[in-house]
Amino acid sequence: MPINNIIINGLGIGENIVLGKVFYYSDEISVPTYSITEDEIEKEYQRFNNAIKESENQLNELQSSVANEIGDILYTHIIMLNDKVINNQIKETVARTKKNIDSVYNKIMFDYINKIRSLPDQTLAERSNDIMDVRTRVLRNLNNVSLIQNIPINTDAIIVAKNLTPSDTLHFRDNSIAGFAVETGGVTSHIAILARSLGIPAIVGLKNITSMINVGDSMIINGKTGQVIINPDEKIKAGYEITRALYKKSYEEGMLESQKKTIMLDNVEIDIAINIDTYEDTINIEKYGCKDIGLYRTEFLYMTHGPFPNENVQFEYYKNIFDSVEGTTTIRTLDLGGDKLADGYNINSSNFEMDENPFLGWRAIRFCLSNQNIFKTQLRAIFRASVYGKIRVIIPMISVVHEIIKIKEIIEEVKEQLRNEKIDFDDNIKLGAMIETPSAAISSDILAKHVDFFSIGSNDLIQYTLACDRTNEKVAYLYQPLDTSVLRLIKMISLSANKADINISLCGEMGASIIYCPVLLGLGIHSLSMSKTSVPTIKKTIRLLKMSECKKLVDVLFETDDTEEKKIIIDKFLKKANINLADDDIIKN
Repeated sequence: MPINNIIINGLGIGENIVLGKVFYYSDEISVPTYSITEDEIEKEYQRFNNAIKESENQLNELQSSVANEIGDILYTHIIMLNDKVINNQIKETVARTKKNIDSVYNKIMFDYINKIRSLPDQTLAERSNDIMDVRTRVLRNLNNVSLIQNIPINTDAIIVAKNLTPSDTLHFRDNSIAGFAVETGGVTSHIAILARSLGIPAIVGLKNITSMINVGDSMIINGKTGQVIINPDEKIKAGYEITRALYKKSYEEGMLESQKKTIMLDNVEIDIAINIDTYEDTINIEKYGCKDIGLYRTEFLYMTHGPFPNENVQFEYYKNIFDSVEGTTTIRTLDLGGDKLADGYNINSSNFEMDENPFLGWRAIRFCLSNQNIFKTQLRAIFRASVYGKIRVIIPMISVVHEIIKIKEIIEEVKEQLRNEKIDFDDNIKLGAMIETPSAAISSDILAKHVDFFSIGSNDLIQYTLACDRTNEKVAYLYQPLDTSVLRLIKMISLSANKADINISLCGEMGASIIYCPVLLGLGIHSLSMSKTSVPTIKKTIRLLKMSECKKLVDVLFETDDTEEKKIIIDKFLKKANINLADDDIIKN
């Protein structure tokens, strides 16, 4: 007899709740290992070339059957599939070790996967699934293993798996399945992104769920709460029907609210933009009433490509994004290092190993200024793609004014090259500085004379100001956005921008939180950028506030140095404005 009402909690994707039958899926494939002779090496190379070609054909066919935004995930896979450096490394290893190409390929790909997975930056770490997807596809084709579309699946099935790759997820869409329950993944993983795009609820991060289910089990998954119930009884099923109806109504109301302008009760309009890592993050942003990309983080393309992508690869990628966005895209130049690079990761011939103090070390613009060929390649790709949309360029981790001066010189060199080559580009692209170090904040009045706009990176600004690594649990207690030092710096940056008459925005996690929202508004930040899923809640919050009251709130907060007391003051402020903190994703997580 199955045990009823087993409850497991994970990370929910989507606003729906569904009931279905368990379908267990495993994408693992047995990889043989054996020795080969010198005469068999060329035969192994041919097997590999054929598998790569077949994999590319499959991806092209799959790409042609999906919407453009989802197809971009597959485009990234095709780029990885044909990476010459990795493929040459595989062939060289086969020749050196005299091992079959299946086992060599599997080991090398897993080395890359483990490097990406070791990153503290969860968004980038989750991109290891893209490499896993390519790896699995090639191994299937090397061993003539059938793909997932040949498996019969019930239309009410909830797919339970240890891991789901983007390709597998897309194949499941044709079966009209009810939902996904997966052991791995986070809210920014491709299973999450695709599930949202396909309108299929999913729960990820469900540790050990595959060991808890049996054939024939029924299951409820709640995309809003992240809760899974295995074998729910009749009473719970009845409650599920009521909850599902309420969710549907709430979701429809929230999306309708998102379409409206974000205007405060005293008629002050606030700009809300979206943060993205990849092309697919731009999916349906218009549904959230947003036209602009407030921050496009370019690291994902570098982290999933093995060696650095060349100019043409970057150009195609950036072009697709710029062309898909109705408003302005603010693209951040390469920001690797700190929590965005695994130990021992090499970039072409550069020995870019993790520093002893990575957040204070050779990272972001410091690395780019030391490797101007890499920096100029990215700038050339950005400028070439600029004719396909409206863009701004922002530079991360500025510490001193000299860096901006040098960057502007490099930009002029790149522009002159493009002019000489008669390559079109937008000659009026605005240049901005990320203000995320205390030195940049303190000298923001000077920096404002050299750039067109500021964007505050609150995540780094907080950790640098309070000298606490935000990925280190031992000092997590020090990471306090409401600390007086942080608030003073944000106000200082805001005053500098206003005095110089340049635009200022904030793109860190503070901007996506209900509790910090009125504080930022009161400090003079009238433009916020966040993940699109945070938009409905933040827009709703702002429409219930008055700018005049937010300014008074900030004045009160500066009267105390006790962070906990500040939280109590804000909580009372929000309750008075009829704002519910239970909807705050930052607080819940």
